[in-house]
Amino acid sequence: MEVDDGDEDDDDNMETIDIDPKELVLGEDYYSLAYISYLIDNQNKYSLTREIRNTHFKRCLYIFGLQIVLVALLGLQMVSKDFKFTLANYQVFLTRFICAILLHI
Repeated sequence: MEVDDGDEDDDDNMETIDIDPKELVLGEDYYSLAYISYLIDNQNKYSLTREIRNTHFKRCLYIFGLQIVLVALLGLQMVSKDFKFTLANYQVFLTRFICAILLHI
């Protein structure tokens, strides 16, 4: 796969990224863990039971639901008539800190 910066005259700035099409690159998050736990090879290799796989899936649903609620709350706040950008106070910093902890569990 080649990445083109749009300038065809300057070939020195062109990057090439070599990725094997059969290789799947996953991030290090809970969604990837749940996906990997459903692969048959990993189920046999790590003795993953149906209960463990279901637990991973339920936690993904919980995380996804929490993210949707946070996005909805942010959207509701932004479309309200009283919305304006202000300097953050301790309540905002506390909310950001709690959200950061929850989303990185």
